[in-house]
Amino acid sequence: MDGISLISGGKDSLYAMYIAMQQGINIKKIINIIPERYSFMYHFPNTEIVKYIAEALNMEIYQFKISDNIDDLKLILSNFDEIMVTSGAIASEYQKTRIDMVCTELGKIHYAPLWRKDPFNLLNEIIESGFKAIFVSVSAEGLGEELLGKEINMGVLNKIKELNKKYGIHPSGEGGEYETLVLDSPIFSKKLGIIDYEKIWEGSYGIMNIKKVQLEEKF
Repeated sequence: MDGISLISGGKDSLYAMYIAMQQGINIKKIINIIPERYSFMYHFPNTEIVKYIAEALNMEIYQFKISDNIDDLKLILSNFDEIMVTSGAIASEYQKTRIDMVCTELGKIHYAPLWRKDPFNLLNEIIESGFKAIFVSVSAEGLGEELLGKEINMGVLNKIKELNKKYGIHPSGEGGEYETLVLDSPIFSKKLGIIDYEKIWEGSYGIMNIKKVQLEEKF
């Protein structure tokens, strides 16, 4: 079956696409939503970098600036013939049910392979599968500026477990506690190298604003 993937550039949407591809779904195109700031539906930081991810995947990319209004998403998806639509939804009923609704109305299938997965097991899977994702925003107690630009690895996973026990943060960042950017994965033909960036810290919120990247050979 042919499919398209809603890709933010973060670990969850790309890992969901990876699973779909492993299961034989022919992902042909990437849709990247550039939302309004502080969107409840979509990932915000560094969405312009996703075009480099698409190039690393050797896939077509379509980028759209829209609001959280589901009619905007419906209009976008109605322009594509592919039946399967993948997303990285894990625990957000708000996000998943709205994508479900749009896909049902359009006669498409919303496939969210990460839905309701144990978040700690999921992070472990992502790391062990060879995904290299970094923090590009943090917004929760216990997550400091030092994490911006840091790769999510087993050491970080242990810290997230501690913070989950202490503060109750969602391990996958589903509550907006953090956002990520994938720099490399098993399905990338090249990896992303960060050339220029700035860290912006405002009270308890921080963002890594990536100004310039380049594609690099993996070996």
